Amino acid sequence: KNAMRATVERSILQKGNISEIRNSMPPVSISICRGDSDVTVRICDQGGGIGKEALGKIWNYGYTTVDETLTEMKNSFDLSSPANPQSKMAGLGFGLPLSKLHARYFGGELKLVNVT
Repeated sequence: KNAMRATVERSILQKGNISEIRNSMPPVSISICRGDSDVTVRICDQGGGIGKEALGKIWNYGYTTVDETLTEMKNSFDLSSPANPQSKMAGLGFGLPLSKLHARYFGGELKLVNVT
């Protein structure tokens, strides 16, 4: 979800209008590779990466890189419904830390590698 959000956010910043990018979104590719004793999930996007200043913080609960000023993008990601009017897809800062915790619980690890 983070890769998709970053790709959309970067596309909006580059093109300036969400209606212009709906049919020309850059791809997010996911590869799953099985090794002898492990599985690697590789997610590649064109979201621009995470800045060096943020890399040390992304595993902290509550830390987010979501730019709340992009209200048009934020509204397009709104998952609210009559049953849950406060639902929000991005920006809570719990996805990466909880994913890392789950990976460790099952004997694995979660790494983020910026390739720009």
